[in-house]
Amino acid sequence: MTCTNEKKQALIFEHKAWAQLHANQLEDYRQVGKQEFGEFAIVLITARPYQNEQNPDLHFLWRDVYSWLDRRLSKWLSDNVTGTDSDNADLEFVCRNFLTLLKKRRTSVFSSPSRRLASLP
Repeated sequence: MTCTNEKKQALIFEHKAWAQLHANQLEDYRQVGKQEFGEFAIVLITARPYQNEQNPDLHFLWRDVYSWLDRRLSKWLSDNVTGTDSDNADLEFVCRNFLTLLKKRRTSVFSSPSRRLASLP
């Protein structure tokens, strides 16, 4: 997955649950990034720290994503949800289902979050 802006800056995401990266997978993404974008960073999200063998620019664990989203969702709900806004209800539904997916795939439970993502607001 790639996220870009009008300045041709991009984040190139690779998500892995339990599979390993393919040989030179992130290097292939770097080559695409150099051809397609002015600036880019590769973000790898994996279930285990040892899946980070190809030096992405950023590496997060699924447990960190789960913990961060769970915290942010709880705060956002306590600050914003009135119970009548269908957009809020849709966002809550999507976030809760994504959290459930991470739990069912057992990617949310391996230990406390790393300091890097835990420190983000």
